[in-house]
Parts: sequence; C-alpha cells; structure tokens
Amino acid sequence: MYKTLLIKGMHCGHCAGMVQVELFKIPEVVDVSINVTKRNAIVRLTEPVTFDTFAKHVSEAGYTLERLI
Repeated sequence: MYKTLLIKGMHCGHCAGMVQVELFKIPEVVDVSINVTKRNAIVRLTEPVTFDTFAKHVSEAGYTLERLI
C-alpha cells in the first residue's frame, strides 16, 4: 500500500533527508521516495498509518504535513 504525503516547508535535499529519517521511524514504513520540487513523499507501507502519526513524524523533522493522498 502507498500513501502520498504533501509536506509544507521542504526546499532542498537536506530537508528531504530529515523527513525521510523521521518517516523510517514509523514501523509500518518500508520505503520512502521524496520529491522536493513537488513537496511530497511517497511512502510504501505494510499496514495503514494514521494522518496523526505521519504528521507527528513530519513535525519532528521540522515540517508540516498538509494532507495525505
């Protein structure tokens, strides 16, 4: 299962790396692909994850989760 996260505030590779590290802390996350230009992260999951869980980890990286697609 895949989810796309729209993330506010990312603007460079360092930003993407920080978000990626935090998203990999979620046990259900098995892969993360981030596109800074589109301000999104495509996440592959083994089980569903709530918006609040994603938002907490994105916030830990210093950014804001706008919505899930």
